[in-house]
Amino acid sequence: MACFPARPAARLMISAALLAGCGGERGADTTTEPAAFTVRDSGGVRVAMSTDSSWTVERAWTVAARPSLEIGRGAGAEFGRVVGTVRLGDGRIAVADAQTLDIRVFGADGGLLERFGGRGAGPGEFRRLDNLALIRGDSLVGRNDGLFRHEIYAADGSYGRTVTAPPAGVLFAPVVGWLEDGTFVVGPTHPRGALLEPGRQELLAEWHVFDAAGTDSGVLASLPERLVDGRDVGGLVIPAVVSYSPWTKAATDATGVWFGFASTYELRHFGAGGLDLIVRRSWQAEAVTPELREHYRAWLDRGVRRSDVDEVFGLELVTRLRQAAMLEARGAAPPPLAFADSLPAFVRAIVARDGHLWVEAHATLDELLGGSPGDVATRRWSVFDPEGCWLGTVRTPAGLRVTEIGGDYLLGVAVDSLDVESVRLYAIVKP
Repeated sequence: MACFPARPAARLMISAALLAGCGGERGADTTTEPAAFTVRDSGGVRVAMSTDSSWTVERAWTVAARPSLEIGRGAGAEFGRVVGTVRLGDGRIAVADAQTLDIRVFGADGGLLERFGGRGAGPGEFRRLDNLALIRGDSLVGRNDGLFRHEIYAADGSYGRTVTAPPAGVLFAPVVGWLEDGTFVVGPTHPRGALLEPGRQELLAEWHVFDAAGTDSGVLASLPERLVDGRDVGGLVIPAVVSYSPWTKAATDATGVWFGFASTYELRHFGAGGLDLIVRRSWQAEAVTPELREHYRAWLDRGVRRSDVDEVFGLELVTRLRQAAMLEARGAAPPPLAFADSLPAFVRAIVARDGHLWVEAHATLDELLGGSPGDVATRRWSVFDPEGCWLGTVRTPAGLRVTEIGGDYLLGVAVDSLDVESVRLYAIVKP
């Protein structure tokens, strides 16, 4: 196991605060109200449960209606496919572009300051650029999955070093993220020799920890990745795609990794000593109805457009296409459409720079029936404080793919009618 930084100890919570909710007392008499937020110990693991949010209308956070900065269409700011954004401590913004295979740094006014990386196999160059993060202060790290390594630069763009990882056994699994000290997590990957059974089941996967030098330090967590239908094709059982399956979502913070398998509203934090915090909130699952199944089938038959699919649902479609190609190569027909029994609880999680956990809700049944069945993201985020208390819901701008959240800002990527991307910075308003 890698040496994670120690997770800060949770402050003591008095019973009155738990009964009133994490935002403080709601009234003088709380003895007859059910607990809106409770924390208990379960075998040395803290379990935080919220049955209601704590924000009032006056205290709720909002995102500004207009961006305070937009980067795009200017000199040096024409983006092909943005795969990561980072705001540095002095207000500069770094952007990683998978099409141009470079990292660009812009000033607080949006002007281009630095451009580095580029296509190639030499030190600091990329064959594929998949991710961008900030580690150890203002050092930038770009993931180079095409060469199974990542490149580290100083804040001024000067090349620092290359870390080669992962080794055989976890190839092709993406980097979930980096911790503050350069430790990083790779997954999901499937254990060698793992066998599937025919029928509906949870596909198990592993997430590996690598130290800052790129050494595999072992398995951080073994968890369900998604629901699959095991289909026997010539003696080989393949994991056929299940539409609206709950996928495990992962997000790193300074001290470890959050995992959430969205069949329930629960996220688990793994730190230096393993599982140390479980966060839950009240949530009611919605059934996948016959009407939604038919709507989905008709949508696929019409042909899927890029604008109909968000980045979350795109992973399902890519997996389906790869399986169809594999089956065709073996002379087998593609598997029939299969659906989960109910819609997932959430589609994505991001840990803000101030330690708050933001979790984006999955689209409701009415939203899916009224629009594209592949637009599952909602721009409705449940926000939890670092101790696991559900504060409330924040709406992010429509059409914005959120890439980073800070204490008082969020960064994201917007796409115009011509499929041209721009990076936008919005203020988070906290009364």
